[in-house]
Amino acid sequence: MKLQHDEAWLNGGQLLCLDSGMSLEHKQDVLLSSLYGQLLASAKSDKLGEVAQWFESYKRALRKLGWDMPRALEFSDRFPGNLTITWPDILKVLSRNGVPFSLDALMSIFQPGNGLVEPARSRFAKQTVSCLPDGSTPLFQVALLIGFGHSSPSMDVLLVHFRTRQPLAGDITQTVFESSQLEGQVHAIWMSACPDPWIYPDMREDVLDTLIGQTDQYWVRVDKGDGDAQP
Repeated sequence: MKLQHDEAWLNGGQLLCLDSGMSLEHKQDVLLSSLYGQLLASAKSDKLGEVAQWFESYKRALRKLGWDMPRALEFSDRFPGNLTITWPDILKVLSRNGVPFSLDALMSIFQPGNGLVEPARSRFAKQTVSCLPDGSTPLFQVALLIGFGHSSPSMDVLLVHFRTRQPLAGDITQTVFESSQLEGQVHAIWMSACPDPWIYPDMREDVLDTLIGQTDQYWVRVDKGDGDAQP
């Protein structure tokens, strides 16, 4: 089976775009491996409390499955005060300043008037935003995880995280942020990964056996395509 268009999924706490032309097997490899990595990382670290540690655990879980990571980097950007910024603004700055792969395939979800519908909206918000105890004014932690699956198969993953004093509620993909409310810089961690052809095939069945019966609670199709509801 060949997919005829890009597909967008909520995969655990990650927005994931799959290229058109991916085979069913490669599509499952990317979805299941990333979900497996998220679940193992969350068992070791709090994604919204220990963001950098969580991402390291995520990468270790993928390596355990036999995924190689030839490229990875962490960097930060500061947004001047008194600006209103959307997710497309943030992603375009990060793409220009250090992310080496295109983010365009998911950009439409973040455009004003688009966003997510239930149940993806509330599930993604729960995985992306938390309120941290910090004095009388709430401090919100934002940790946005997005990914892109390719037909090789391979995947690119980006985690964007920052803190803000601005109250956050509703569809986080549609939030307009006030830069004056940001606490410090906007941080980005990215990686590119591909399965080792000698190691991953031996691990693949273990991943399938572990997760394939649980995917209904983690996978939600979020694009408007006419493809299968399940991979």
